[in-house]
Amino acid sequence: MSENPRDLPDVVAPPPLLYAVPLVLALIVQHYFPRRLLPAAGALMLGVVLGGLSLVGFLGVVAFRRAATSPNPYRPSNALVVGGPFRLTRNPMYVGFTLM
Repeated sequence: MSENPRDLPDVVAPPPLLYAVPLVLALIVQHYFPRRLLPAAGALMLGVVLGGLSLVGFLGVVAFRRAATSPNPYRPSNALVVGGPFRLTRNPMYVGFTLM
C-alpha cells in the first residue's frame, strides 16, 4: 500500500453524490412507473421517523468540529474522532445519508 503524501483518503466521488445519483434515478423510475408500497399515512410516518434518525449525520459533523478537524474528505485530518456518535459507528454521516 502506497503512502499518501498529502494525508488524504483518495476519495473517488463526494459522498453526497453517491447518494444523490441513485435517488435521482429512483425518482425518474417512480415518475414513469408509479408504485405505492405503503398507504400515504404510513409513508409519511416512516419518512418522519427516518428523517429524524438521519440527524445522526449532523451529530457526526458536530463531533468533527469539536475535535477541530474537517469533515471534508478532500482536506487533511487533524485528529482522529472516536467520541460522540463515532463510538457506535465508523461513519455516522453515511448512516445519516442512508437513513435520509
